[in-house]
Amino acid sequence: MEVHTFTKESFLAREEDFLDVARDIPDQAWTREQFLAERPGKFGMSFWFEDKGVIAGYAIVSLVSAHRLHVHHFMVSAPHRGGGLGKQMNNHLDVVARQNGVGEISLKVPALFQRSKSFYERNGFSEQQRDGDYFVMLRSVIGTG
Repeated sequence: MEVHTFTKESFLAREEDFLDVARDIPDQAWTREQFLAERPGKFGMSFWFEDKGVIAGYAIVSLVSAHRLHVHHFMVSAPHRGGGLGKQMNNHLDVVARQNGVGEISLKVPALFQRSKSFYERNGFSEQQRDGDYFVMLRSVIGTG
């Protein structure tokens, strides 16, 4: 398994592959425009994992403050679920956060996605508040302080 930095160039070179992974959850699928949207620190901090030439998963992140990294989209492809890749990607969020001097990671989970919420809770996130149909979750970066 290899980890790569997500850039505009990597997206454009593998656009259909990224969109295929994104479409796996239709009501949460990202569009080309969302992948290419500018956000502080997004290109260079976001990453994707590749397994034997196949995109296994990706995390699109950005800085929402000097101290917080926000996960906008976190996807593991269907064939790679259940084998520990999600945990490996979650751990890589810490690497990215530490490299950028960030102490917290946040994300939103649709309230209907209880399995996703449980995954994040097992990986150190805790529910902070409700934002409409989403849970806002937060955790401290592991290996800081």
